[in-house]
Amino acid sequence: MSTRIRKSLIVDGETVVSESAWNAELDAKHNQLVEWLRAENLDGILLKRNENIAWLTGGAVQLRVLTPNETGVASLLVTAKDARYYLTTANEAPRLHDEEFGGLDFEPVIFPWYADDTAETALRLSRDQVASDTPMPGFAHANLFPLRASLQPTEITRLRWLGAHTGAAVTEVLQNLKKGMTEFEMEAQVAQALLSRGILPSVYLMAADERIFKYKHAAARGKKLEKYGMLNLCARRWGLSVSITRFAHFGALPADLEAKFHAAAQVNAALLDATRVGATSAELFRVAKEAYAREGFSGDEQMHQQ
Repeated sequence: MSTRIRKSLIVDGETVVSESAWNAELDAKHNQLVEWLRAENLDGILLKRNENIAWLTGGAVQLRVLTPNETGVASLLVTAKDARYYLTTANEAPRLHDEEFGGLDFEPVIFPWYADDTAETALRLSRDQVASDTPMPGFAHANLFPLRASLQPTEITRLRWLGAHTGAAVTEVLQNLKKGMTEFEMEAQVAQALLSRGILPSVYLMAADERIFKYKHAAARGKKLEKYGMLNLCARRWGLSVSITRFAHFGALPADLEAKFHAAAQVNAALLDATRVGATSAELFRVAKEAYAREGFSGDEQMHQQ
């Protein structure tokens, strides 16, 4: 069965993914999920987690209302017989039809906001063995991370867009940093630069001067920038996430700091080179340990997860 989306992915007039390529991605994921259901002897799966819904819909559907929540304002039900539904409440249904599911061939199931019937409806529509990606009585538990781990070409295209535009936003903030600016102001500028591009910041670690050296996760605490500032953040869109760290230094860069940047780059390069299909986390940890030692920082692999 084909999964159809009746539009291209267009951002600010730029076609990021064509309609035909987007449909090929959706077909591949739907077929992958149905094959998984049949292999697991399941009749259906209820998806509630934002990352799984974004994955299955190729990033076309974003259901977050409360930003930190792992789940949104609707659920998806896919059955082993190729049926597809979205389940939501009457107060959410108009917007979800117009802005989220209107271009997709999911059948709506709507109930009052005060009578959430998601679980019962999913069991009734699937008729027998149903899994859920969140713990629920009467449902088997499903972990879809293995299905999401390998990116489709169109996902890579979206990820490259996200990386490029996140990088542009951070560069814009870097170029506007001034001495005396607080870490909170740095944080606010990053948020503005990302949100104005339709990108949701999900991690903020803005720090100034000695706090950068003292703490591995230097969440903003209001220190004023004197010479050395760090913008460390994660950002997401379409269910994809990127991580980026950039630094600014006013005046000549101290030799010891320059040496540390060089060493960090060498360690990073060693890890990237060793990150191949089949490599284990233990092997990569060994690579990090050896690389730190070569650069004169023996034991630093113990100080933070890489």
